[in-house]
Amino acid sequence: MPRWLFWIAIALLAVPLYGCETKRVWVELPSFGDGTIDGVWLWRRAATGEYERQCRIPFGPVEIVQNAEAVPYGQECGEETFDWDLHATLERSPSNPTAVKVGLWYMRWEDPGTYKISAYGPDGESALSDTTLEL
Repeated sequence: MPRWLFWIAIALLAVPLYGCETKRVWVELPSFGDGTIDGVWLWRRAATGEYERQCRIPFGPVEIVQNAEAVPYGQECGEETFDWDLHATLERSPSNPTAVKVGLWYMRWEDPGTYKISAYGPDGESALSDTTLEL
């Protein structure tokens, strides 16, 4: 294959990722093991200072991946649904096995901003996190 054709192919593969920045978001979920959390919402601070829903990250059932507990997840932002094969390893708290910490990859297409998180499940939705994230 000519060298120029190789570089054109590489450029075409990179085009879908142009403008996307990937960040890892660490989330602590105190009641995950109770089955009361189906996923999380990322909320972005608007120009008004209020937080608006940005992306929903639904969780699948807990699985064993490479000998560790993991949860599959997706990312739904507005009309966009990203169905990548993503899994987050669960880190259970030694003192409270229902509490977990997960590292979720977030693909941000818009300008950087300030975010908060809420969890949702069959019992409703939590309040926004006290902690903010710069993504």
